[in-house]
Amino acid sequence: MVVLFFTSKTVDLVTGYEVYLQERTEHGWKSSERIYAGNSTSYKSPCTLQSGRLYRIYIRSVVLLGNPTQTITVDTSFYDTILEPRKPGAIETNLSNFSADGVHLVWEESDGFVNRYIVRIDDHEQETLDKKPTIDWDQLLLPDTLYNVTITAISYGFSTNYHSFGRRLSVPAIYWIETSSVISCNGFITEDQCREACSCDMNNTDICNSVTGDCQCKTGWKGHNCSEDVDECQENLRRCDTSLYQVCVNSLGSSHCECLYGGQNLTLCKQPRPPSKTNLSEIKINTETTFDIDISREEFLENSTEWQNEFTSSLKKFYKEENVRGLIDIIILSIRQLMPLVGGQISGPVHIKALIVNYEIIGSKGKSSALKADLATSMKVLLTGEKSIRVFDKKPKVNSIAIKDQNGKTVSNITKSSTPCALLKGIGGSCPNGEICDDTYGIAKCVLVSKALSDTLIITITVGISVPVSIAVCAFLMVYLCRQRKSKQTDGHLSERIEKLETKLSSNPYSAEPRSNDDTQSVYESINSCDLYSNEYLELDDVSRHKKSWSVFSKHGGEGFALSALQSLANASNIKSENCICPHLNYEKVCPTMILSPSQLYVDFGKKATFRATIEAFLDYPTEGRWQKIQNGVVIKTIDPSEEKYLDTDALYTPQLVINNAEFDDEGEYRLNVRIFDRWCSSYNVRLQKVYGVLNYNARCNQDRECDERKYLRCTNQICLCDSSYYPYNQECFSKSNLRASIYNSNISETSIRFEWRHPTHSDLIQHYSVTISHNNGTTITSSLVSKQTSFTFQYEFIPGNRYYLRVTSHVRINNPSETFTVYREQNLVLAPLSPGLIDRHHSSFHPERLHLKWAVPINNTRVDSYSISISDGYSSPSFSSSSNNKEITSRRFLPGTNYTVTLYAISYGSSSPRHTEEIETLREYIA
Repeated sequence: MVVLFFTSKTVDLVTGYEVYLQERTEHGWKSSERIYAGNSTSYKSPCTLQSGRLYRIYIRSVVLLGNPTQTITVDTSFYDTILEPRKPGAIETNLSNFSADGVHLVWEESDGFVNRYIVRIDDHEQETLDKKPTIDWDQLLLPDTLYNVTITAISYGFSTNYHSFGRRLSVPAIYWIETSSVISCNGFITEDQCREACSCDMNNTDICNSVTGDCQCKTGWKGHNCSEDVDECQENLRRCDTSLYQVCVNSLGSSHCECLYGGQNLTLCKQPRPPSKTNLSEIKINTETTFDIDISREEFLENSTEWQNEFTSSLKKFYKEENVRGLIDIIILSIRQLMPLVGGQISGPVHIKALIVNYEIIGSKGKSSALKADLATSMKVLLTGEKSIRVFDKKPKVNSIAIKDQNGKTVSNITKSSTPCALLKGIGGSCPNGEICDDTYGIAKCVLVSKALSDTLIITITVGISVPVSIAVCAFLMVYLCRQRKSKQTDGHLSERIEKLETKLSSNPYSAEPRSNDDTQSVYESINSCDLYSNEYLELDDVSRHKKSWSVFSKHGGEGFALSALQSLANASNIKSENCICPHLNYEKVCPTMILSPSQLYVDFGKKATFRATIEAFLDYPTEGRWQKIQNGVVIKTIDPSEEKYLDTDALYTPQLVINNAEFDDEGEYRLNVRIFDRWCSSYNVRLQKVYGVLNYNARCNQDRECDERKYLRCTNQICLCDSSYYPYNQECFSKSNLRASIYNSNISETSIRFEWRHPTHSDLIQHYSVTISHNNGTTITSSLVSKQTSFTFQYEFIPGNRYYLRVTSHVRINNPSETFTVYREQNLVLAPLSPGLIDRHHSSFHPERLHLKWAVPINNTRVDSYSISISDGYSSPSFSSSSNNKEITSRRFLPGTNYTVTLYAISYGSSSPRHTEEIETLREYIA
């Protein structure tokens, strides 16, 4: 209360007085009260004032002027006063140290406002640096001496730019202390008086023994000086439910359980997807790829589904752009954190350094060889880093690839040093008989053994190989030479027969006309054409030849020449007997092998799309060719190379299909036809998979496809705008998840909760945040708008062992298109349960063969899922668990008359309480 008396000199002009009361705070003057006192010359404040505070009273005179009639106010005076601070409390002896060379005093602080304290011992005086009620005395004192201590509280006593404030002292508190008989040494005492200093890491230490120097570590720390972190995961002090896909994560001084595959609710962790089922026309390759990527653990746990979707689309896009033939789908089974496996559980840092993506590659069984060859090449590209996938705004590098069997076991590990052929073998690919894998040019490709041998034999012999390998190579070479000799003998026999044909045919057997049916018939019969196509001869047909090397077996043109001649004779003689068709001749061999690439193609609207083909003829080279467009297995168009749309298209000599100025209607399947004799041969189909729109943000459009979907654009109201799950920023589209705040620090106690978050990307779009705290059952505790601040504190009676959910919602406003939306980040916090109580020794049994323990439940209505119990005799520490507060342990036999240390933990939602430790002694005598 303030009582003030004042006077005025020109009373006749004053009609009244206004009185203002202000309080001095850390931020300046704050108005506490304003009253109109009338003509009274005294003021009595009804406010309750705080001791030690500085107050200022302003008095304003209200003046009435006669002519002109006018009322004015005049600041006449002000008065400052400091209320006397309260007397300091008693010295807290249990927190103080009275060593002669280093007195450390702690006392109870004053009730009112205090700036600092003055401490006086003997004739020396020392002030504290702030208002904390503690001081380290800087003067040496005599041991075993009684000293008088005076402590006085001080309020104010400082200057600002405008005013100086005097100080006000409290009534002094007077005490007596007696210094100890020994001298302390920076934390503890040794026999040699100060030879050593306390080595404890005081941040991790509860007590440093003042005599021995031993460190009593805080929970979560160990070691001689409490500098070693206790790995609760390795030592099984933190138990996580692996059946719910939980893992233990160790951190400095603590640990916790979290979801391995993502999710924040430990009872509803994300689970791996079961393997997919394929039909008879499909094959499946299961791979587990490790991607090096640095993200926060919180980001992965909260957005594991988004990460899975992003990896799925990125992997699909990569393999399609690599033109993997026969690819049908990519299915991700799981994404998990890469953390070191320790003691059966997992421990890891705050940040995730890598993600392990387990996914299936589904492909066509009919194209399994091409699929595996292309996959081997594509995986090598990923491993070497020549190309990478894009996941959100990151480009993770591939560290390793593991191939799994149908039971999920690793059958091969692929690293950056693996060759494409090793990759092909690793994913279960192989070459046909008579061929081997060649990756000379960085691509896994099956080639004939003869070709590979001729290319590598000299190098192999020159470099030198082991004796067993040399013997194997020589044996193979002998078999190969024998086959060549046999082939030459057959060619000689064939040459004699062809000479007979030459006497009856012109130099061009394709256009020769026989002179008479009789002559033709006799020649045909004399050659015995069916013998010509014996199995012995056709066996040589498996050797691949260049399309223009037709003179491999004879100077007359080999089997291609012979077949053409015989076919001409047969046609000219009108012989229709099946005997002359040679039933053991495989006419499928007449069609050449046609290899088209790429199998799938993606192109921008208006750009050129090109498919190329390689024709490998077994007999004669085709005489005619054409490209066709296919729909549902039916030819809907034969390509005309003379059209401007298909200029530069060729179907025979340099076979390629060129689609100029690609449009959306050009999407679909295409194939190549070539003519051999009187029949058409078809290639497999290739596909122009996608023509991408190229219109950018805010461009005019008529349909969705015109907008560039790779930039997440859609045609909305004839304008290219961002897809509904994206937002625009500087005319680019970003995922709305980018606008989620990132909660990075959270603490909870029985009386309050506090958490902090970081502004997301493009935080200038955020109007404000709202914060919601709720119970585990979804009941809301509080929901508040918090402007754009990045922290929130809430006082509440939180129950130990309970789980609470925090949600920070970003309220976003964008201009084009005008839209308001919200995105939120959620995190759960578990208030650690309190420790179990004392062992109930009246209802427990210490029988060594039927040990039964019962203990008190934690206080304050602590929620408990289970208890963890360990019993140690100093050599072994068997652990047990219990869902109630009593446990009978009959699984092992304890020694009679032996002391054991029992350690109890209460566990709730995977969070452990501080440990409770007690000593027990088993019964000395018992009936066996």
